[in-house]
Amino acid sequence: MRLLLYTHALLWSLGDTTKLSPRAKVAIEERENVYFISVASLWEIAIKISVGKLQIGKPMEAIPAELERMGLVLLGIDVAPLALLSKLPFHHRDPLIGS
Repeated sequence: MRLLLYTHALLWSLGDTTKLSPRAKVAIEERENVYFISVASLWEIAIKISVGKLQIGKPMEAIPAELERMGLVLLGIDVAPLALLSKLPFHHRDPLIGS
């Protein structure tokens, strides 16, 4: 199975695994699965650290090696999908931006 870990699941995997649901914990521990993490999640983590909303107990520079040790595949951001995203129908407003 191929799994994309969202930021919170990644953080819980790196730290307090008791916060993961039993199903998520089993899926993450299954070594036959392929795990992906977006570079956007690392960006989000770095921002949260910089504004004091997150402490991860290790330097941010250590995270890529930790991801590799965990067998996670880092997904970059490509411009082509962003161009497609700009043409998708508008279904809801961004709660951070407002109306």
